[in-house]
Amino acid sequence: MIYETGKLSTGKQYEIIDSAESAVREGSHRIAHVLSDPELTMTERQEILGIGLQHALKNAFESEHFRVAINGLAQGTLRTVHVHIILPRGKDTLPRLVTGITE
Repeated sequence: MIYETGKLSTGKQYEIIDSAESAVREGSHRIAHVLSDPELTMTERQEILGIGLQHALKNAFESEHFRVAINGLAQGTLRTVHVHIILPRGKDTLPRLVTGITE
């Protein structure tokens, strides 16, 4: 499913789609990526990351409960810089990525 399409400030097109493999059972795992060119400048990487964050803030099933992470060219099968947008729901949990932080 395509959730969102648009253009970066440089004119490159992006889309937000379902991930091929989901990190959650009840929620949604989406990918934001640029369609036309896998080589992105640092500014374009920052922009697509910001787009992913905005999408998560607007679409989270539970307020402020989401994960947004950027992958580089060598990660996964897209072979492009892409942003994971993980929106847990219900009993979904996200693994802790750090230790030693108290809440």
